[in-house]
Amino acid sequence: MKKTDAQKYLAKVRRKPAKNEHCLQRAIVKWCNGLGSGIVRDRFAAIPNGGSRGASAKDRMIAGARMKAEGVRSGMPDMVFWKGYGIVWLEVKNGTSGKVSESQKSVHESLRNNGHEIAVVRSLAEAITAIIKFYKQ
Repeated sequence: MKKTDAQKYLAKVRRKPAKNEHCLQRAIVKWCNGLGSGIVRDRFAAIPNGGSRGASAKDRMIAGARMKAEGVRSGMPDMVFWKGYGIVWLEVKNGTSGKVSESQKSVHESLRNNGHEIAVVRSLAEAITAIIKFYKQ
């Protein structure tokens, strides 16, 4: 049986699970810039929605207000990949414990209703499979 492109790439990546969503997203970016660069070719970006925004509550509030004023929207997927007029969004979740929030469900529904693909990925293997499937369509 002939191996698919996803199977070929998956055979070359580490199988150790990511500690958190940040680590998983970093692994996805590393794959895109390394083994997957022939497929992705810099046609992706991260959406800066989460993460720490400061040490104090005041710092976090100020940073959050600035980000909101700049158009950052709660519930947006973590990464976007494109080709021509096609777009796929990746929502990166940690293993089986990461849950899609209500704001994320709402944004995902809106994006799907406008013809966009959404993939919720919980491992590097799932991310690679979704990315390759999108670019090979």
